[in-house]
Amino acid sequence: TWRAARENPLPRLPSEYWKRQCFVANSLMRRPDIDQRAAIGVDQMVFGSDFGHHEGMWPAIPSILRELFDGVPVDDVERILSGNFLRAYHVDRAKLAAIAARIGPRPQELGAVA
Repeated sequence: TWRAARENPLPRLPSEYWKRQCFVANSLMRRPDIDQRAAIGVDQMVFGSDFGHHEGMWPAIPSILRELFDGVPVDDVERILSGNFLRAYHVDRAKLAAIAARIGPRPQELGAVA
């Protein structure tokens, strides 16, 4: 209830819980989403292709990724395409490194900038 919330407020701001616990996994991500990454929280954004579903992005993923990340800093691209996923789902980076190196994409291939 509102009364209980006033009497026992949360120790942190809602935005702190958001940054610590929430992710936006978006299989319909568009460039405006990328352009708003600072407001959304680049550390909360996870790209998803929704592969295997009729509404997914396959087979246009390479061109969509180039459109999404052209001119975006490499660090942001790496977080959105991999780092945040690994963190959100507690995936071992080392176990996926060989596959990622083989199939890519690399941020520079998408037009990302240093």
